[in-house]
Amino acid sequence: MSTLSDRDQQIVEHVVRFRLTTDDVLLRRFLPGVAGVNAVQKVTGRLAAGAWLRRQPLGNQKYYYVVGRTAAEAFRSPRRRADRFSEQTLPVAMAVLYHCAERNVWPYTEREFSLKYPDLYYAGHHRTTYFYDSSTDRPRIGCFLVDRGNTPLRLRTKLTRLIEQRYPIPKFRDLILNRRFAVRILTAFPAAREALAADLQAHHRGPVAVSVEIRSGTRRLPDP
Repeated sequence: MSTLSDRDQQIVEHVVRFRLTTDDVLLRRFLPGVAGVNAVQKVTGRLAAGAWLRRQPLGNQKYYYVVGRTAAEAFRSPRRRADRFSEQTLPVAMAVLYHCAERNVWPYTEREFSLKYPDLYYAGHHRTTYFYDSSTDRPRIGCFLVDRGNTPLRLRTKLTRLIEQRYPIPKFRDLILNRRFAVRILTAFPAAREALAADLQAHHRGPVAVSVEIRSGTRRLPDP
């Protein structure tokens, strides 16, 4: 870590936390006031040369960046987090990244969550992004569910399964019953947001708070 400047280390930590990032997110967060992405790409190019990051194409000379080998070893990040995203998983991770960048939400890394909440964690949750939800007077543990063009019924089924998978864990069950667990659904489509919100209001019951918010990083993809 001593080979990195403070800013470079913050950038690498940011990518470890979110699993990926983009030039425009890095520009806003770490190089405010700099015009264009050339300065960002000089920084990421240097980090990629040291295997701290890996650059992946997005098209139209745009890129996203994932954890490189050196960073995975230095931050003890699971190697699967250095894998290239698929067409299915990339929009989901992008949706979470841009939502968190806009709202200044800092999700837990898998390692952080497992150490801070060992009674809530199990390895099967590694695809879930948890965060500390301080949007209410009574803080909660939250997680994201990203809409990929699902019908309201299909998404509600996914929501039910997400809750049911956690309910058998004693401490998670306590969290749910005490209204300290929330799910934030991200969708790219205003019409879908209205339909989902109406469906949840009509059919969702129980102590888990569910909100539906717009995130332009999501795009419509078929379910696998």
